[in-house]
Amino acid sequence: MPLTFRMVIKVTPDEEKYEKLNKILELVDESDISSIKNVVSGLIKIINDPTSTARDLKEVIQIDPPLTAKVLRLANSAYYSPRNKISEINQAIIWVGYDAIKELAMSQKVCEIFNKDECIEGYSRNALWKHSLAVALFGKMIYRREFGERGENVYVAGLLHEIGLIAKDQFYQEEFRLALCKSNTMFLNMYSLHGVRWKQGFGAKGGSP
Repeated sequence: MPLTFRMVIKVTPDEEKYEKLNKILELVDESDISSIKNVVSGLIKIINDPTSTARDLKEVIQIDPPLTAKVLRLANSAYYSPRNKISEINQAIIWVGYDAIKELAMSQKVCEIFNKDECIEGYSRNALWKHSLAVALFGKMIYRREFGERGENVYVAGLLHEIGLIAKDQFYQEEFRLALCKSNTMFLNMYSLHGVRWKQGFGAKGGSP
């Protein structure tokens, strides 16, 4: 009877993490997050490019009909009170302001990722969005005060700093639920479990803003 050999390949913890990360990226590309990612990437590129123009911003916004509608609605709002109705993105950018439209477009697109009402063990995407927006706004304010610059990169970083939780919530729901349950049972801050716990806002029982 011939001998047979079975090769056993040991996977190191780092390789396992790398494989899991690649799997998450594949899942993101196949999900509804992908369409949001394309617009957000375009906006980040504009924010990071000091030579970018209103025309560049218009081209990114106009490929997204819902975002286009929101920008035009803002430009025509009572707050900005245009003399005549604004119906073009380039008019909105001129009337509202290039920097303000960049910030609005970014926050609106990122907000879509957090648009889910389900509450799991005290955690909700809506509360996480409020936290992320607060971090973005306060981070930008501190950066402006300390360095005298607009701090757009800091704003973007604040909006996206917990994006990993969305991936866990969407693609690894069982693991995520168990981590939240453990947090509640042990009265731990979810940051110690590489997660987060908010209840009706941020900074609630066991949480941290």
